Amino acid sequence: MITYSTNKTILLVDDDPDDRVFMNESFLQIKWNENLLLFDSGNGMFDYLSKLDAIHYPCLILLDYHMPKLSGKEIIKMLKLDKRYNNIPIVVYSSEMSASMERSLLTLGVAACYKKADGYLVGIQLAKTLKLLSEQYETE
Repeated sequence: MITYSTNKTILLVDDDPDDRVFMNESFLQIKWNENLLLFDSGNGMFDYLSKLDAIHYPCLILLDYHMPKLSGKEIIKMLKLDKRYNNIPIVVYSSEMSASMERSLLTLGVAACYKKADGYLVGIQLAKTLKLLSEQYETE
């Protein structure tokens, strides 16, 4: 049985400040009363994770795919290769999400893939879906 953190924190890693603000607002709209921590790079996220005990690991990581320095794919590989983090569910979202890209990401162990929200209601729906997904992994 895989054990996941019961910590209700989602990490959002996206180099685009507008997308971080948009997703933060989407979570506020659905009344996400837990922590949503925003990072502009994988390096910032890894610095944060390295300071945590396993009990405080996030329940989910929402990861942009196209980023400078460390791409989403590189971050996924690093998370999956590190036994401390390889059970944290990862959701990838990107401005482009082809069927082949999604298959490739799922093969790497990503929990789900989504196209970046193209509007207010789509952002709200994505936040709701991620909330439900975080609860699903919490109970497994």
